[in-house]
Amino acid sequence: QSKIELQRRLQQQQVCRTEYEFEENLKRTQYEKKFRELTISQNLALATEIDKDTADEERKRREIQKICEEAPELRDLEATLRIAYLNKERAAQLDEKILTANREQERIQAIEDQMEYDRVRAIRSESDKDR
Repeated sequence: QSKIELQRRLQQQQVCRTEYEFEENLKRTQYEKKFRELTISQNLALATEIDKDTADEERKRREIQKICEEAPELRDLEATLRIAYLNKERAAQLDEKILTANREQERIQAIEDQMEYDRVRAIRSESDKDR
């Protein structure tokens, strides 16, 4: 009889262990399901917020562009800036042209000075030979 009781007790313990494991698995499965659902919910909320922010930024960009395109003061300012940039570029080109011309004039002057120096030296040399 003690063997039967031991068998029954072992069987009862096995049943308890199995029930406990089943309950733990069920709890873990429920927790994981809730965690997945929460994660999905948060991801959707985040995606919605990002989409809303993106749409707001695009709307503001279009609004600013429309204001810029329609405002005569801004168009006038833009035209004035374009003219100023062109004038600045022309002034830089003119300065470059003047600098190049000055360098060329200095080069020509240096050649003429050297030629004059050579001519004077040749005359002195001739004069020294004649004496």
